[in-house]
Amino acid sequence: MALRVALGVGLGAFGVAALGPVRTHWGQPHLMHGAVLSLGLWPIATGVPAFGVALIAGFVIDRLGRGTPTSLGAEAHPSVDERSK
Repeated sequence: MALRVALGVGLGAFGVAALGPVRTHWGQPHLMHGAVLSLGLWPIATGVPAFGVALIAGFVIDRLGRGTPTSLGAEAHPSVDERSK
């Protein structure tokens, strides 16, 4: 899940990085170095933190879901009594 979130954020950031300079710096070749640099930096700068947040959120949701019998995680993590049957 965290990888999909990070890829989605990175793809969106790539789109913003690609379209932003086209609108603002069209016809100004001395500013294109920064535009090309942003194509690589924006997806990394947004995707890495998004991956970390999604990974931590998934871990917390998984840990909180184990204690309740009606949660979705209950089927994936059978109790000790069910394992001994």
